[in-house]
Amino acid sequence: MDVLRAEYRALYRHLQDRFTTGDLATGPADTYGQHYRNRTWTVERRRLHKEILDEAMAACSGLPRDGKAVLLTAGPPGAGKGQSQRLLRDRQGDDTKLGQALAQAHGMDLDQYVVLDPDEFKEKIFRHGGAPALPSHAYALPGGLRLAPAELAPLVHRESAHLQDTFEDWAREQGFNLLYDGVMKNFDKTKSLLGDLNRQGYSERVVLSIEVPMQTSLEQNALRWQEGRIAFDQGTEDYGGRMAPEPLIRALYAQGEAASFSVARANAERLYTEGALTGLIKLDRGDWAQEPAPGPHAPVMQHRSTEAGMRVSTAAARARSVTAKPPTGRSITGTTQQVGRPAAPVQQQGHQPDRRGRGR
Repeated sequence: MDVLRAEYRALYRHLQDRFTTGDLATGPADTYGQHYRNRTWTVERRRLHKEILDEAMAACSGLPRDGKAVLLTAGPPGAGKGQSQRLLRDRQGDDTKLGQALAQAHGMDLDQYVVLDPDEFKEKIFRHGGAPALPSHAYALPGGLRLAPAELAPLVHRESAHLQDTFEDWAREQGFNLLYDGVMKNFDKTKSLLGDLNRQGYSERVVLSIEVPMQTSLEQNALRWQEGRIAFDQGTEDYGGRMAPEPLIRALYAQGEAASFSVARANAERLYTEGALTGLIKLDRGDWAQEPAPGPHAPVMQHRSTEAGMRVSTAAARARSVTAKPPTGRSITGTTQQVGRPAAPVQQQGHQPDRRGRGR
């Protein structure tokens, strides 16, 4: 990976190989394989889970429990979901066309959500002493280095998914507003989830869809790891840097890197046009070799503009009362289009699906 510093390129490739086909790949040697027996977790692991979940639940104290809003992120690893959430947090509702459009499509204060992010539970497993049991030689890396905890993340992937599912069940029962931080690679499972949430009374269901070219996703994924790895090597960070296996990223771009959004964008657009969503916000970053063609379910977007190098477009299925907040002073260029056909309501009939392992 040419974007990496020379001294980290071989290490990155070494770890990627172990992530995909080696001893660090999700499978029988992970914590699920080590601690889940006879269809239940071991006593020690259940104790660990209680500690982690109690901590996560306590952090929700003081958040509203009106249970009406859901925000889901969609996009490949390295797309810039954190940056996009900051844009939404800072700009929605300000006295600009973009601010009003974001408030129309979303309108919720991001600080009012309970965040559902399996990566957070991966880190909590390590910080609570739940690292997978590995032979001592497995920790050795080229150049005399040692594995950082974040580089063991595939080995707690299934366990962290279990913790997130348990935490999600609790958060929904308590009536919290929910922010699902994920990729959105599976259309059917996400639509089933949204249908469940709609029936449960979550009337505001919005997707924040962030897209970058495949090469940008791969590079940002590697750079995020390198930043954490450098901090770990220097002793300023004890967890290290996260990275996704490259085959996972490539699989999201079915048409190749030159002219394709990821499957996450197609899923987000289809969910909106089929009525599963009340709002859709699309942010496109980076330069494609050629502009991807609109997908078969691409809706008419009500607002388009450019902000901080990102192309932003929004759509809302129904009008929302918006109160402008003071402008930020940043310039915006954009145009407003005609409102498209309102999304149809989600069908109410159907069974309640098992949400375990949704694979968003």
